[in-house]
Amino acid sequence: MVDSKFFTDSIIKDATIKAEEILSVAKKSVQVENSTTAPLFELDNSKIQEELNKIEASYSAKSRIDSNNIILAAKQKALNDAYSAANKKILSLNDKDYQKFIEDLITKNAGDGDSVIIASTDKKRITKSLVDAVAKKSKLKISLSDKTHSYSGGVLLEGKISDKNLSIETLLKNHREYFEIEIANILFSK
Repeated sequence: MVDSKFFTDSIIKDATIKAEEILSVAKKSVQVENSTTAPLFELDNSKIQEELNKIEASYSAKSRIDSNNIILAAKQKALNDAYSAANKKILSLNDKDYQKFIEDLITKNAGDGDSVIIASTDKKRITKSLVDAVAKKSKLKISLSDKTHSYSGGVLLEGKISDKNLSIETLLKNHREYFEIEIANILFSK
C-alpha cells in the first residue's frame, strides 16, 4: 500500500542524494567567491587598511547573504526534485499497485453518491469494473464519471455536498506542506 510513509521515505532518499550534490556545488561556488576577494585586503598602510577592513566587512556580509541564498536555493531545488521524483514513482507503479493506491484513496475519502473522475491518462488503468468493485467492497454508492481530469493521476471525487481533489499533484502538495519542515530538517541537519 502506498501511504504517507512511502511518500516521505521516497522523498527523503531522493532528496538526500540530490541535496548533497547541489550543496557541494553551492559551497564550492561560495568558496571561489570568497577566495577571489581575500588578496585585496593585505595592505600595510593603516588608514587604507582601515578602509579596506570596512569594505571587507561589507563584502563579507554580502558574501554571507549570497552564500545563504545559494544554499537556500539548492535546498529548495533538492526538495522540488524529490517531490517530482515521488510523482514519477507513483505514476510508474505497476497497474496492480497503482489500482490498489487508487482503491485506497477512494475507500478512505469517498461518500455515498460520489462520482469518481479519473485522469485522462488513467483510462486503461482505472476502469468502471474497478470502481464498481471498490463500491461493492466498501459498501459505497459510487460511480465512475464520464468526465476526466487533466492532472497526471489520482482521482477527483465529485459529491453532492463537496468535491475532493485527490490528484497526485494535490496529494504531494499537501504532503509537502505538512512534512516539509521535518523532511528539510532530516535532509539538511548535517
